[in-house]
Amino acid sequence: MRALLVAGLITAVLVAGGIVAFYTSLQQPAGEVMPESTTSPPRLVSTATPSGVAPAVPTKEVVEPLKLRSIRDFFSNFSHMKLVATRVNGSEVAKVVFEYRVVPGGVVAGEQARKVDVTVTNPAGESQTLTFWLTMNYSTVLKIAAPDGTTYEGASAAQLGHVLLSQLNMFLIPLIETENINYVISESEVPAEIPGWVIASSEQGAVTIGGRNYPAYAVALRNVNDSASQTSLINVKIAELEEELWLVTYIKVLMKDRIMYEYVIVELETHAR
Repeated sequence: MRALLVAGLITAVLVAGGIVAFYTSLQQPAGEVMPESTTSPPRLVSTATPSGVAPAVPTKEVVEPLKLRSIRDFFSNFSHMKLVATRVNGSEVAKVVFEYRVVPGGVVAGEQARKVDVTVTNPAGESQTLTFWLTMNYSTVLKIAAPDGTTYEGASAAQLGHVLLSQLNMFLIPLIETENINYVISESEVPAEIPGWVIASSEQGAVTIGGRNYPAYAVALRNVNDSASQTSLINVKIAELEEELWLVTYIKVLMKDRIMYEYVIVELETHAR
């Protein structure tokens, strides 16, 4: 949860021109690379709540979101996602839109592949799309098509793809971190899993994604004595997308300096079964 001190990483993502600079430095990626999970996609967890029914708020029920540890886990669980990240500092508002779509990718380098188009729109409204062809288990990048049309294949695609996917993880850090903690739903204030934080409130409600309503919990986490964190308050909404499948789909972060960050998943599709 330390990265929900969001300031450094999200500010870097939201600054005007930052996205374009990132994509135009494909051959010489710079900066620290965030490690990716090499584990297989996590299995779903169950709260035994009937699908489509808004759960009542009992005392001390624990809700466990789907554990997603990297962008590859998002690819393997959801075929399409669009999220909007916003930074508000007084009257200044900066917004980035991040979207990907997974489709069949045919045969690449002798292997069946999945094609993933990742599009990022920066605060200036400029969009760029990066396309990956990955092995069916999402472990290896077989081919890359850069926004300028340049393609990479073989060993260069595998190496560069790992770096680029690690960098793209930065867009999802708040989601990754909030998905990987459990939430106690209680009628009173209770300690959170994060040292120095409490779950100040939790209530049932709903979220709308792609025009469809889902039952959800709204949970507020408050910093009571985590002096190392620059975050004072985190609000999340955990939606029940289908039976036994919970996901954090909304995050609002208030910093101690009053800057606010918001992440909202506005479109989401699971893979066809």
